[in-house]
Amino acid sequence: MEFIRSVAYFIIFESMKVLLIDNYDSFTYNIAHIVRASSPVKLEIKKAREIDISSLSVYDKIIFSPGPDLPRNGNIMEQVLKSYAPTKSILGICLGLQAIVLFYGGKLIRLEEVVHGRIKMLKQTGVESTVLRNIPENFKAGFYHSWVSDADSLPGCFNVTCLSSGRRIMGIRHKIYDIEAVQFHPESIMTPEGDKMIRNWLESGVKN
Repeated sequence: MEFIRSVAYFIIFESMKVLLIDNYDSFTYNIAHIVRASSPVKLEIKKAREIDISSLSVYDKIIFSPGPDLPRNGNIMEQVLKSYAPTKSILGICLGLQAIVLFYGGKLIRLEEVVHGRIKMLKQTGVESTVLRNIPENFKAGFYHSWVSDADSLPGCFNVTCLSSGRRIMGIRHKIYDIEAVQFHPESIMTPEGDKMIRNWLESGVKN
């Protein structure tokens, strides 16, 4: 019986289609490596400015990669959220979190100190999180950002999943839709539990 369950689990993963939206960031391929090493899902990587929004209905899960600068009005992540938020599992990383916050009406604030290539301790809030399932309450994470979500304007549709020592928002999860995002970089070697976090997200919704 256990063998049958394992085979069924593998078949479900093998049929799953995941889209990784590349926001022109070198970390995109770190994410792709972890996804491919974690499960037999069918992963496709597409450049953000080359995506036809109408072609995305075939994917089960979508990842918004990190990227330079800030999300712009009309960007592909905004279009994805507008069209697929109720029906797709979406994970935002760094720039991806910022795009999600802005789409739902939140604001960003620029940090006085840029944190690129830094390791910091984060603390879970205790709110249910797919990404942080079975991750220690306090964990190390790699930072590469100069903007964060403004806590005072965070849209009410989100729960905060983890915070920095300075009480900055480092993770959010939508209260209704399967949308989760992190400000830190789970794909970085500076996030020791990062591979597990991405696997957690891939496995969400899959019954073994």
